Amino acid sequence: GATLDPGFFAKNVTRDAFTAGVYSKYGFVPVLDTLKGVADIIGKKQIYYDYMASGISKSTLTGIDRPSLAKTIQGLGKPELWNNYNPIQLLRNMTDFFESATRIREFEKAKKAGADLTGQIREGQEVTLNFAQRGAKGLTPNALIAFFNAQVQGVNKMIEAHKTDPIGTASKAALYLTAPSVGLWLLNHDDIRYQELPAYQRDLFWIVPTGEKLTKERFDALLKSGKSKQQIMNEAGVLIRIPKPFELGIVYGSLPERLLDYAVS
Repeated sequence: GATLDPGFFAKNVTRDAFTAGVYSKYGFVPVLDTLKGVADIIGKKQIYYDYMASGISKSTLTGIDRPSLAKTIQGLGKPELWNNYNPIQLLRNMTDFFESATRIREFEKAKKAGADLTGQIREGQEVTLNFAQRGAKGLTPNALIAFFNAQVQGVNKMIEAHKTDPIGTASKAALYLTAPSVGLWLLNHDDIRYQELPAYQRDLFWIVPTGEKLTKERFDALLKSGKSKQQIMNEAGVLIRIPKPFELGIVYGSLPERLLDYAVS
């Protein structure tokens, strides 16, 4: 049921984009390439039909939940997002649609780079997590523990990527995860609104502030003017939360932020 929450696929597409940026072998650019993947699917370009025929769509989080062969054949004519008006299926298709946007773009990049068909399929499946992959005993715990397979694969993939290409993986992670994390920390660390956030939000999200920074000096001045703390916080600009990738985001994003917190404390 968690994957049917519209908030889930809105967050998931962002996490997938930055994860793909780190793990891609063909230069996937977060957000930009995701949007190009969306255009490929909606425009029903040839790459969409090739993607569907390749079976990569069965590696998505919801892909393995559906009847396989018949559903794929029926969906080749148009993006599956529009194929079913059942509300539950539509929500499932939305999750699948945005996850497929990342995979189809990496599949396309591999194809243009001259990779053979096996390589194209492998990169499309593994640019984020291949949810069709599991251990021999993986079915039972995955049915009982939410996202068990994703948690195991996420840690394993991060370790394998660093073993296979330590410099390339670390460089891309520094560019796409550490740089924005440090930049936003410099912008936020002395903002009362940021300091008041629960620790889990600062660890799992990039916090983008709007409005004027609420420094301690400004906050104290507003308190002295007669405004309550709650009134001050309500009148301050909102904080936009952008999800970080889970494992990579903690290691390359949140850990540097917490080290900086320690350095200035």
